[in-house]
Amino acid sequence: MKINQLMEEGLNQELSKENSTEIETISVHNKEVKNMQAEEGFYRASRARGPGIKILSMTAVGSKEIKIGEATMPLLFIRQTSDIDVTVKNYSSQSKNGKVNIYINNDLVKTTSIHVSANQTTTLTVSLSLTGPGIHTLKIAVADLGGSSYHEESKDFYWAAMEGAAAKFEMIAPLNNYNEVGQEASFKVKIRNVGTINIPTLRLKFSEDGQVMLLGNLNLPGGALPPGYSVSFSVVYVAKTEGFHTVEFELDPDRTKLKNILGEDLIER
Repeated sequence: MKINQLMEEGLNQELSKENSTEIETISVHNKEVKNMQAEEGFYRASRARGPGIKILSMTAVGSKEIKIGEATMPLLFIRQTSDIDVTVKNYSSQSKNGKVNIYINNDLVKTTSIHVSANQTTTLTVSLSLTGPGIHTLKIAVADLGGSSYHEESKDFYWAAMEGAAAKFEMIAPLNNYNEVGQEASFKVKIRNVGTINIPTLRLKFSEDGQVMLLGNLNLPGGALPPGYSVSFSVVYVAKTEGFHTVEFELDPDRTKLKNILGEDLIER
């Protein structure tokens, strides 16, 4: 048996995103607040077709921030409802009615409407509850129903599975379950940090028919696995005898295993 370390493509350059996110609940409401002075620099940079509704900011209510790689983003937690305030302004001298599309990882999850009085600012509150940990991109697009303006903004948020160090462990088996004696079968092991702090070391245990074949520390790229990042390893298994064999992988076998409400195995350190 041999192990080859395979870094996820772009591990040190790009943040790992979970795109197959499920939205448990989502709701929106808005409230009108006092008039704010226009920001000319922002107005010039806007991609709107003309004077109208512009997005000024997206803020996670009551959240802390977390540094992942070179990026700093709001820290949220899965299975908890998070409120995100979206501040928009009507730069027109007339009241505007707008259509608002809300996207997670470019998937449209909600459409609502908004009314903003002339030269006024309104806050639209988006409530989200996500079931998948990882870095997810929230995009808000606002279009004036009169057709005079359109503006969109995107922002990354990190949804953690839990506070502290936690890893999600996945194993991808070969498509072919039948191999001849001596023939190689490649298994891919993927580990994701879904917690809030770096994981400096991880141990991998590999067993065949209940017998430990491999137990050792993984050599993590850069010496640690940061939150929101993943790393993959390939394990090549070769059966030496005929018959059915059960192979099993276990991450950090000496640590406490947690069964979270998603039914996923998480490792708490």
